[in-house]
Amino acid sequence: DNQDDQLPFLPLDSISPANRYDTYYASDCQRIRRPWNSMSTQDRQLYIDGLLELRKRGELKMEKDDFVAIASVHDDHFGSVTHHDSDYMFWHGYLVWELESRIRNLGGRFKCFGMPYWD
Repeated sequence: DNQDDQLPFLPLDSISPANRYDTYYASDCQRIRRPWNSMSTQDRQLYIDGLLELRKRGELKMEKDDFVAIASVHDDHFGSVTHHDSDYMFWHGYLVWELESRIRNLGGRFKCFGMPYWD
């Protein structure tokens, strides 16, 4: 057996809805995602405000901007490869989780933020 050919071990509790790795207010509120079309205007605005606040805190500097950091991963070499690969859904799910986590980490009114989805 060649160990380089084996998949890395991923503990199951690292992908559960509430786990010790989720440090973004997990004990205060669960991540609840709802369809965009069923959200109130106020809830939609929270999403928009969260994105804008991330950009503002990045001080328009690429190295500090959380939104740009996540978006740039989507557009790097791996991004172009994964769009045609079996890890497509996992990879996009992780990017969504990461963006949701960064918005939740803003705290205050954002601490229980749940990323909307489009259906």
